[in-house]
Amino acid sequence: MNKKTIDGFGKLRGEQSRVPVFSSIDIQYIYEEGGKIPAMFLTHESMSSTMEEMGLNPSSKKLGRLSPHNAVLYEGFYKQTKHWLSLLFVRARWSSYRQAIIIKNQSNRFITDKLCSHIHADHVLFRGSLKKEIYNTCDPWMLLVEVPAEANSGFGRLIERHLPSLQSATTEPVTWLTPLQLFKIFCIDMPANNKEMHIIMNYLRKRLSYDVKLYNEIESSIKALFPDYDGLK
Repeated sequence: MNKKTIDGFGKLRGEQSRVPVFSSIDIQYIYEEGGKIPAMFLTHESMSSTMEEMGLNPSSKKLGRLSPHNAVLYEGFYKQTKHWLSLLFVRARWSSYRQAIIIKNQSNRFITDKLCSHIHADHVLFRGSLKKEIYNTCDPWMLLVEVPAEANSGFGRLIERHLPSLQSATTEPVTWLTPLQLFKIFCIDMPANNKEMHIIMNYLRKRLSYDVKLYNEIESSIKALFPDYDGLK
């Protein structure tokens, strides 16, 4: 971990740089082929049935000592695209979720030790957006992914805390990833100004060159939140 790899203005170190890359590429492949990924389930039952429909099965051995009541790793070939997919879901109320990300990456041999401070285990859907009534009436499970710390912290500060809260009466059993959440997953850093936003969006446009529709959806969501961003020329 003594070498830095810098892409744009984000920082990742040594072997750790592959961790968020593999995670986001898996998701990118699915969306390029017209598929979609769940961000949250209101219940364990809806999670199990949806994952089965997608062609993914629990891979309990890879999470070792962790209780399946707190974390479940689903793996398999996604039926719609035939791509191999590995998705980690954790109970929203579980506080030791970072353990699951570490064990997942150790079992897949992406890392040999622990995750460095430049990588966050992120609930893609902001836990703070859940009303207490959802916790009281349901048992939500959330997608957990590896993202660069710089992208996650800035996204939470500038975007997530301003999003509307989710209520049980209006929340579907399955909540799918939104363009803004995909922006966070694909992002190497969170732009602090218009110049940096152009750097990131140019990076994303190149990365999503095979899925112009998805890029346009992400850019439209960004423009709605950042009036100063005028788009790429």
